[in-house]
Amino acid sequence: MPTGKDVRAVVVIPVFNPGKVLVECLKAIRASSIQVDVVVVDDGSSDGWVQQAVEQFPAVVVHGDGNLWWSGGMNKGVRRAEKLGATHIIALNHDCHIESSTLERLIDQGTKSAGAIVGSKVLDSSKPDQLVCVGGYIENGMLRYRGSGELDEGQHDRTVATDWLPGYSLFFSVDVFNRLGGFDDRWFPQYFGDVDFVLRAAAISERIEVSPESRVWNDRASTGLAAADVVSPRQAWRLLTSRRSPLRLDDNVRFYWRHRRRLVLRDLVTRLAPVPLGLKRHFSQTVLRRSAI
Repeated sequence: MPTGKDVRAVVVIPVFNPGKVLVECLKAIRASSIQVDVVVVDDGSSDGWVQQAVEQFPAVVVHGDGNLWWSGGMNKGVRRAEKLGATHIIALNHDCHIESSTLERLIDQGTKSAGAIVGSKVLDSSKPDQLVCVGGYIENGMLRYRGSGELDEGQHDRTVATDWLPGYSLFFSVDVFNRLGGFDDRWFPQYFGDVDFVLRAAAISERIEVSPESRVWNDRASTGLAAADVVSPRQAWRLLTSRRSPLRLDDNVRFYWRHRRRLVLRDLVTRLAPVPLGLKRHFSQTVLRRSAI
């Protein structure tokens, strides 16, 4: 692996109708303590914000037709970054806010750990002192976020190996990307593409780490569909079939089938539990409303 000055990292940001948030993201990157090239993969946006963002903060724009989704966008972006001379990639979600040292800390940790895939500490932008995760671990065959919901008081400020990482802010080498055949945009075009990539890297003995000094704040409200406390049958169907839903049934089944040696069915059931529970509450409340008439 290249070290020191031989490392050339390029930031890749896949987007679809990103809104003004992309402007703030590119602005923060340009204000970073190190200068990096940026590739924005625009998968058929119609809101005009990609053009406005790159006019203010220049970046290479790669276009898609609306069918790339996250994994396909990352694959296309990495291939373009490789043509720009990238040895390493920083996958960054456009709805993540970074501080000036975020990228430098991430690259430093990845360089020190010879070939490691490294993620940032992730916090909630609406509650800036609350952790979303400091990497993730597998416990009794179940995926867990480390530190989720805790106040960030330095308890996770030691660099540690971890079982898996989400794709909010992810540093990896182009070499590892090519050895893995990129992100699986056929089985996991949107959700699970990041975790699947990291677990496959771990399976070929790549080290997975978190750099706690590299911090990002994620806008949780903008992240796809979520299971509501009470859902209707139509909403439940959408949660189980929409590409924008982390509960999409076929994505979940494929993920747990591929990684079944490390994960158990109980984890899949736990992930999907909000849907039947929400339906149960929906029907209970419907009966209560009708009985009150």
